[in-house]
Amino acid sequence: MSVVFLHGLVEASLGLNLPQEIQPVLESYRNQHATYQPADARYLQMHTMHLLGVRPEEEKFLSPEFIAATTFTATAPELRDRIRALGEGGYDQFVIQLVPGHESALEDWVRVFESV
Repeated sequence: MSVVFLHGLVEASLGLNLPQEIQPVLESYRNQHATYQPADARYLQMHTMHLLGVRPEEEKFLSPEFIAATTFTATAPELRDRIRALGEGGYDQFVIQLVPGHESALEDWVRVFESV
């Protein structure tokens, strides 16, 4: 759920906001994040299970709409269109994270990139 920090980065560095409909979810997550201990290293609790799964206390923040608005989780044609839009916006690199046990996803991503 590093979306909280992504949102802050987007606001601070680019002057952009994430979709308005997810603002209440982000605010709720910020409130939960403020309870993480130790207070001077909240990232330790936040990143437990990072790229491995969702912690039970964070499941309530996830919905199909939230995932679609904050990740590249979509069909291959939708991914292709979103990556094209990034290119048209000036981006020239796109990074994917493969997690252990899902190495075959690289082939799926190659097919998406070949169609961009």
